[in-house]
Amino acid sequence: MVPYLTKTLILFLFVITPIYPSLGGIHRAPIIIPAWKVKRISGYELEQYRVFRSSPTGKAVTIPFQIDEMNSVGDFVLPKGLAPNHNTGNKIFDVYDELSIMGQDIGPNKEPTVWDFDPPTYLYQLTFSKNGKSGAIYIGVYFKNAPPLSQKKYIIFDSKEGNIRTSRYNYKFDNKNHLITKSISLQDKKTNSSGKELIDSSTFAMKADLKYFLTLKANHRSVESRQEAWKSGPIRTIIRVDFVYNFLKLKIKIGMYTEVSFFANAVVLPAIIYNPLDSKNLNSGSSFYYGFKLVDNPSSLNIQTNMPKWKPESLFDILLTKNKKQSKYWVSMHNNDAMLYFELILSKQMINIENIPKLYQKNIDGPAFTNISNDKIFDIENSPINIGIHFDLKKFNKGDNLIAFYLFFENEKNLKQLEEMKNRHLWQYTLKRIPISKQKQ
Repeated sequence: MVPYLTKTLILFLFVITPIYPSLGGIHRAPIIIPAWKVKRISGYELEQYRVFRSSPTGKAVTIPFQIDEMNSVGDFVLPKGLAPNHNTGNKIFDVYDELSIMGQDIGPNKEPTVWDFDPPTYLYQLTFSKNGKSGAIYIGVYFKNAPPLSQKKYIIFDSKEGNIRTSRYNYKFDNKNHLITKSISLQDKKTNSSGKELIDSSTFAMKADLKYFLTLKANHRSVESRQEAWKSGPIRTIIRVDFVYNFLKLKIKIGMYTEVSFFANAVVLPAIIYNPLDSKNLNSGSSFYYGFKLVDNPSSLNIQTNMPKWKPESLFDILLTKNKKQSKYWVSMHNNDAMLYFELILSKQMINIENIPKLYQKNIDGPAFTNISNDKIFDIENSPINIGIHFDLKKFNKGDNLIAFYLFFENEKNLKQLEEMKNRHLWQYTLKRIPISKQKQ
């Protein structure tokens, strides 16, 4: 077996929309900040931290936050599940550990002067800004008398049922393979219960057309997986998925794992696509795709993308098509009731070899695929998906190929939020230590 391979995460991530009504804030996105980017506040025990916003009158208000530890090998420290690794953390906020808060909880850029509880020993102001907008949070370090933590929770994970619930969506794992979904439904805003189904299922598959007349095919059913460990906090749920690929014809067995993060309206999958094959031994037509069976016909959605459209490969296209190399590819779609935004971040290695994804679209309603089994292996044209991302397998290097998948949901139409999804990386922040007012009510 190939040794287990760890994952690569984007360390500074903005995602859109929390579960609770806005208190103001600068945007509706969670913010994930690694300790190495805010070294001045790192180095203390996890229990010593509290995070505040300031009210317009200068009153300090506790807000929910989450610190997720990473151990010495780069894995999240996850305390629950079949194989927890809670003993691998040092319980200190340092190095690649991540502090997360919700953007809606960010208050005005106004130092707190009124405390209903003991102020911290040290206080730091973290200011966020973009295009003239700004706001701040205040991170406190306590040596004694720390106030109670905020009880707000933005996400709920039912480990027995394999279900994630937020105010935006219900996500159900496929019990046979935790790398894909069984269904994703939107939450009804009025009743706060599961409403319209958005995605019926997801699928991935590959076809390796090897020289010397051997064709190798595999899909999500070629994978054995389990939920190995997990952690669910107020901001996000992290689940480590352990999986094994079996390439029976080549007698290759590959063991890997990844850690999937769930936020209030997003799923983040940092993926390692391990290719055991040398591209020199592949014929044209070898491919890999990942896709969804949308319940609605894609033609009923307003679809925009920066990806080239998929079409059957031809010699003319191979000789003349030249696509611009980019690190981020995306597709957005919306109607009057929902928005969906899918994004891929490619590694530098994949960018350099021009491994460009293409958007596949089939204008068919999801129920039309009822008689097509999601367990069987199909070429993309015959698969039970109506929207998907297609890669040329000949463009994958032998070994690891890193891709980060981001899937965002909204149970309403709000084009301003959609643009915020696309431009979340533009926010900047600055950190400084500030003196503490001793005024207390």
